Amino acid sequence: QGTNTTVNPTDNRAFVPTAAMLQGDFTTFASPACNAGVQRNLLAPFVGNRVDPALFSPAALRIVSRLPTTTDPCGLVNYGLPSETDEWQQVAKVDYTMGEKHSLFGRYIATSQFTPPPFSLEAAEQNLLVTRIGGRDNMAHAFTLGENYVINSGTLNAVRFAYNRTDIHRTSTDFFSAPDVGINIYSYRPDYMLLSITGGFQLGGGTESESTFTTPLWTISDDVTMVRGSHQFGFGGTYASWKSLSLANVRSPGQLSVDGTITGLGLADFLTGRLGTNGLVQAAPNTLDMEAKSLGLYAQDTWRVSPRVTFNYGLRWEPFFPQQLVNGAVYQFDLERFRAGTKSTVFPNGPAGLYFPGDPGFPSQAGMKTDWNNLAPRVGVAWDPTGSGQTSVRAAYGRAYEFVNAQFHLNTSVAPPWGSEVRLNNPPGGLDDPFRGSPGGQTNIFPVTFDQNAPFSLNGPFLSLSNDLVATNVDSFNVTLERQINARWFASIGYVGSRTHNIWESVPLNNALFIPVPGTGAAPSVANTNQRRPLNVLDPNNGRYYAQLDKYVSDGSQAYDGMLLSVRGNSRLATMTANYTLSNCYGAPDGGGGGTTNVSTGYNKPEDPGYDDGKCTSDRLDNFSI
Repeated sequence: QGTNTTVNPTDNRAFVPTAAMLQGDFTTFASPACNAGVQRNLLAPFVGNRVDPALFSPAALRIVSRLPTTTDPCGLVNYGLPSETDEWQQVAKVDYTMGEKHSLFGRYIATSQFTPPPFSLEAAEQNLLVTRIGGRDNMAHAFTLGENYVINSGTLNAVRFAYNRTDIHRTSTDFFSAPDVGINIYSYRPDYMLLSITGGFQLGGGTESESTFTTPLWTISDDVTMVRGSHQFGFGGTYASWKSLSLANVRSPGQLSVDGTITGLGLADFLTGRLGTNGLVQAAPNTLDMEAKSLGLYAQDTWRVSPRVTFNYGLRWEPFFPQQLVNGAVYQFDLERFRAGTKSTVFPNGPAGLYFPGDPGFPSQAGMKTDWNNLAPRVGVAWDPTGSGQTSVRAAYGRAYEFVNAQFHLNTSVAPPWGSEVRLNNPPGGLDDPFRGSPGGQTNIFPVTFDQNAPFSLNGPFLSLSNDLVATNVDSFNVTLERQINARWFASIGYVGSRTHNIWESVPLNNALFIPVPGTGAAPSVANTNQRRPLNVLDPNNGRYYAQLDKYVSDGSQAYDGMLLSVRGNSRLATMTANYTLSNCYGAPDGGGGGTTNVSTGYNKPEDPGYDDGKCTSDRLDNFSI
């Protein structure tokens, strides 16, 4: 089956420099008519909302010459964003009965999606503003084989094998790179650039540029069911292995950001070539080469104790095998090593405090230790207290484990020396030459040659692992009373609760201190953030290589309690169901554990993790439906 879709929504908005702005006149653009009724003014030293065009950036003017023009006095451009998507799915299945006791089956599904980048379509009319969205050329395969074998009248064995593979290809159309318009940086994408202007426009998209993501997975399981008298036993196991292979260019062309903090207006900052906070963020192409495995063994019994009582109990063993980074793009930071000046033997150019796979004491290519102690018990009971079959009481408890996703390390691997990410705040060299006069002496290290002597960029972002991480687990429990009121009406009241432990969070270790800059006494500002970081204050020689430094911890928790009321009934003409839930959920902010974390998104007060605790985002105090 297939679905082909063509759309061209024309409600997209952007603002580009007008003829007046190019003459240095920003009076209209700063007026209430262009700012939702608020008068804006350029900041000093500019007077009367005017800028001498001689101050304009040559690179900015070259970019403007390639943008669509507008007669709107505010610079507004309404444009279409065309999209043509072809989706296809092929399905095949085979069932084969070999005899009364033996059967086989097979299933295969292939799903594809193809969407060309809007800039490549004729409907886009070569409008550079549509380059913010890329295309897709995706394919997914899902294949399953199964065997069912009846060993005897009370024993069944079921074997399953599955193989899944997704190939995600994000595509983009070439236009020009930052060096093409005179910006003095290197671009790993020769005809693509990334530029965003607050209150203006955007060119390119970091996650919309050329990239590939491949995730093959295979799994095999065997489950045995045995009926013996009043018992139904079950036991079995599952083993799975998967990979996540990716190559992307989220920051490799150089992300250039203009935020309006210099002049007060984004487009004025752009024309004068002033970059804002994180004005340039650049890294080598980000890669992920991860392998992982999982194992689960279980045994359980459903025991019909009497006609009125059924008891269920079981145990699952599911050890935590941390993901292995095949290319070794993983690390730990240790403060004592930093204080002692201990450097890595694997990457000798790295700063003190970091160590990597191959260094003494580093746990394999995972940066974490295996945890063999993950036992998950479960128990439940169903009771008919009256024997009439009209009332039931059910109660249960179970523990389950959760593991991090396949792209957990996507942002740890952009750190030096693999991605060698560089972040420049308000660089003095501006749009045309961001590295010129960079605070701290950061030079343009791109393109980076990766080997044992790879350079480490200054002020690098790091997400450190530790040996103390354990898998997130959830204890769930419930009690429910159900009653058949009459032949047509049923009611129930129940309690559902859960306690989530070991939620993965991150703790900032190197947040800037609100102090005068050591050595100069300069007042704290965004521009001198890195000079005020604790590691830089402690040891400037090694500390200058660290900017954001976060450490993963598994110390978060959440608690959920809910009361459920339900009524359902029917008549000859209608059926009615009503449900009401009164609930409360409180705890750590993440809740899911192990997502793809970014630096500087952890605890707001590192010394007080509980400060961030609060109501769970997904909780609804009252939830009623009928």
